[in-house]
Amino acid sequence: MAFLQDRWPSFTTQTSAFYLNIQYVISQGTVYQIYTYTLKEEKLSTPPQVPVLKIDANLLLRNLNFIEDGDENERESDDAHYTHFILNDGYSVATMHKVRLNAPQNQDAVALFTSLFINGRLQTFDDSESGDESEDLYGFNGLPENSEEVPKRLRPKYYQAKLDQQALTDLIEQGFLKVTLAYKLDIVSSSKVKKASAFSRGDLLAAELILKTPYERMLFSEDEHLNFILRRNLEHILSVCSIPVEDFEENEVFSAPSDSPYCKAIALTCGDVSGHRIATTASL
Repeated sequence: MAFLQDRWPSFTTQTSAFYLNIQYVISQGTVYQIYTYTLKEEKLSTPPQVPVLKIDANLLLRNLNFIEDGDENERESDDAHYTHFILNDGYSVATMHKVRLNAPQNQDAVALFTSLFINGRLQTFDDSESGDESEDLYGFNGLPENSEEVPKRLRPKYYQAKLDQQALTDLIEQGFLKVTLAYKLDIVSSSKVKKASAFSRGDLLAAELILKTPYERMLFSEDEHLNFILRRNLEHILSVCSIPVEDFEENEVFSAPSDSPYCKAIALTCGDVSGHRIATTASL
């Protein structure tokens, strides 16, 4: 495991046929998981196969406000408020939870959009829901003979990606394949969400640009291990424990002209010594 720019986690492993690197990055409210499969040298002469890729739609969307919205968090995936489908453009699977019954029509649901890129190209999904009963999922070694014994919410629900022919060509000619999953959570209109377009190639390029941005590591200590810990802690606070402060007309302390060389103010919500909670013992 490593951290790119002291912020973005990266994992390296291998299978019998591939070296695998998994890189995470967040851009414009979207989480990207970038899997780079590189064929091992001894496998280059073997005709490769592109694996079957499926999106699990049996997900639960929860509200972190457990005090006021407990009824929403008690709903399971087979509840009538949950639906999952493919957007009209075919490029994204949506899992939608209708939660705001008294909200305006354009804000009555929360949806998780998932899309798949292969070497930067958006892939479509099969419009038929499918499940693989042979897999050991949710503790079941396949479904029992009487499948009615298994609760509906525990049965596998998948949407299979329809990979383009270029994916196999890339793997054969270049010896590697970059598979990117994009996830975005948004408040939507349940009546209009299918017409939406969740992701574009430009969105992915913006995320990849973050990973390529030059980064100069700061030196806090001559001790290599301690220096890494301090850098990681700082990046964690800046990326997780901080909130950009909006401009307030009544308080010009937080506002600056658009051509100002200064960055907008950021409120630090946690401290590095206080267990990431507001406390007077925090060193920030």
